[in-house]
Amino acid sequence: MLRVGELCETKKAYYFGYIIHRLLMCALSRRAEDDRDHYGNKRLDLAGPLLGGLFRMLFRKLTRDVRSYMQKCVDNGKEVNFQFAIKAKTVTSGLKYSLATGNWGQANQAGTRAGVSQSNKKLQGLREELNAIVPYLEEMRKKKVERWDQFVDVIEQIKKVASEIRPADIVPFRIPVDQSDLSLRKLEELTKELQSLQKEKSDRLKQVMEHLNTLHSLCEVLGVDFKQTVNEVHPSLGEADGSKNLSNCTIESLASAASRLCELKVQRMQKVESEVLRLEQLKVSKMKDLVLKKKTELEEHRRRAHLISEEGYAAEFSDEVIEAGVVDPALVLEQIEAHIATVKEEAFSRKDILEKVERWLNACEEAQVTMLHLILMTFLS
Repeated sequence: MLRVGELCETKKAYYFGYIIHRLLMCALSRRAEDDRDHYGNKRLDLAGPLLGGLFRMLFRKLTRDVRSYMQKCVDNGKEVNFQFAIKAKTVTSGLKYSLATGNWGQANQAGTRAGVSQSNKKLQGLREELNAIVPYLEEMRKKKVERWDQFVDVIEQIKKVASEIRPADIVPFRIPVDQSDLSLRKLEELTKELQSLQKEKSDRLKQVMEHLNTLHSLCEVLGVDFKQTVNEVHPSLGEADGSKNLSNCTIESLASAASRLCELKVQRMQKVESEVLRLEQLKVSKMKDLVLKKKTELEEHRRRAHLISEEGYAAEFSDEVIEAGVVDPALVLEQIEAHIATVKEEAFSRKDILEKVERWLNACEEAQVTMLHLILMTFLS
């Protein structure tokens, strides 16, 4: 009981708060009811402190007896006999009595504490004592099974995550078959190890997904089968569902495959660039040939239409300018086509005159031929 004094108000407040808290926990079914007679709810001194205190008390009694005996011998003038002075059975009999009865002290002496054996006198027999202990024993067994299930669950998760991260160099995790250490400290250590492995798995999974995304984009660009490529690294990478292999070897193989495809992409880009350059050169060559052909066609149309070539046009579309690439051949070709169309229109507008000129030229040619024929005949005759 707490003392009733003005200086104990804080302690009493703490005590009442503690009692009310336990009462509320019991009312809310968050805590089982307590048995005040159960040893778990009592403050008991164990064998070590009890034996130590008993030995000190018995040894003091022994020294008192020795001193009393020696004082009597001195008072009576007798010789001291240590064999009678030191009674070894004082300590031995006291220890045997306490161990047998559970009374940790001398009978009829202040401060004598009752042991477990005396506390059990209120029970009527071993059956009643067993019935009082069995519920707590069953509860402890249930807690042990639950704790063991927690250990097994954490250990299985550790083995699973470790097999995904390090399948080649994993050391099999040994489950404590003897179940000797199922403390919360051990469970917390395993949980921390599991969290560390899960973090490492998350980091590795992030790296693997980055490599897979890179490979997927490269395979789409290069026209390579993505599933076949990742299956060559590891079959689990090609599956949409399920766990993936996250070992160092897998990550290195993915990085190597991505690097190889990048090199292939660069090589293909270089080939494409060289091919584009070749086609551009071929296009320019063909355009130059076509420009020269169209230029000849334009000159032919001008000759037939009896038109005189313009000086600016001749300088603009000269062979040297086209060969030097000063102007775009496509632009030159477009302008030549426009000039051809203009010449054709002008020739069509002069069609009647041109026909007459053509007939006149033909007649002149026939007259010249006839004149030459007459001259030749005259000369021969």
